[in-house]
Amino acid sequence: MALRARVALSGLIILVLTAGTLAAVSVASTASGHQNPRYLVTATLRPTTVSVHGDFWATVTVKNTDALRRTLQVDYAVTKPGSGSGTAFPAVQLRPGQVWKRMFNVHAGARGRYSLTIRAHDGLGTSKAIAQGRAG
Repeated sequence: MALRARVALSGLIILVLTAGTLAAVSVASTASGHQNPRYLVTATLRPTTVSVHGDFWATVTVKNTDALRRTLQVDYAVTKPGSGSGTAFPAVQLRPGQVWKRMFNVHAGARGRYSLTIRAHDGLGTSKAIAQGRAG
């Protein structure tokens, strides 16, 4: 019985170590930008690679890092092989430290590169970030 317990324990340890190694593989493409000192933007595509007709999960965020309430323009775009789409929000108001966030899925209808771009801008300038993924 002790031998069976050791074999089972060894198998469990190998399984846990393997799972930890697999978890270390890149599962998301995340990019941040803080070019405009008022706004920190982040774009994330999960996972980094999908099969054709699979889905990416996209997240875009903007954080007001300024000490004052700010009104800004936010736009984001998804670029797909052969096409693209975008959405703009012309008058977003954020309190100090507040985060604006949108989550959505992106269907990979064709093989190739996909990118997600977020921009936040006002009179001081633009913060921009681009996350990338691949379908194939």
